[in-house]
Amino acid sequence: MLTDYTLPVSRKLTTCPNEKRSAGENPIPIGPSRFYGNGSNHFRQRVYELLVGPVTTLCYENALNYFHENAVVLDVGIGNGFMIPRYHALIKSKGLRIVGVDISAAALEQCAERIRTYGLEHHIELHQASIEDFKPQSFRQFDYIFFSMTFMLLDDQKDVLDRIRQMISRKGEIVFFQTMHTKNLPLMNFIKPKLKYLIGIDFGAVSYQKNFLKLLKERRMTVKEYRLLQKTWFQGEYRIIVASPEPRSGARHFHAPAPRHFGDAISAS
Repeated sequence: MLTDYTLPVSRKLTTCPNEKRSAGENPIPIGPSRFYGNGSNHFRQRVYELLVGPVTTLCYENALNYFHENAVVLDVGIGNGFMIPRYHALIKSKGLRIVGVDISAAALEQCAERIRTYGLEHHIELHQASIEDFKPQSFRQFDYIFFSMTFMLLDDQKDVLDRIRQMISRKGEIVFFQTMHTKNLPLMNFIKPKLKYLIGIDFGAVSYQKNFLKLLKERRMTVKEYRLLQKTWFQGEYRIIVASPEPRSGARHFHAPAPRHFGDAISAS
């Protein structure tokens, strides 16, 4: 799960009053923030921003610069749009179209407010849904599917990788930003999943490099980039990982263009 509760259907948050909607969409009208008037929700979001604000900035700085111009991006777990005040100009200048999904109504309300404040109505649309239930509407396929510190929160990662394979364009990529560890940390294994009960924020389980790369290989994902961005506490590493689905058996192969890079790629082996 992306947060501490889930919803059974995808609901679109309308950020532009003149936006055309497909049949079957269930828009949630967004006015002045209703959910952020709740003290506990507001406190939780403030704590979250204090704890992960700097790493969120690191995450989006690298990802947004990596995405090619006019790319269509599915942002899995967009949250409250913390990156928007800093990177709204970059999103506009590159002509990015971002479809953000998250199951937290409170976070999406604040994200919608930031979209309006910075004039991103034609660049970002929001859906209240889990990635397990999300059904693309405006775009059927994406150039990038982006997990910004959210992949480790998923209950069934194998199922999600299989599902999003259908949403990737022919030359599309999956971009992960994660805290990775190489050595087993029993104390962290015990403490990290329980933080949601202590501070109300779910940081998921500890992610280990060996297990993560094994999972990608099992789901027939080719790792194209495995880039160290910064070292962090408890021997952790903030990494950007770029992967692409391998062609299915019998699928027509094609010659992909020269790969984009964050810098010199670090070997995943």
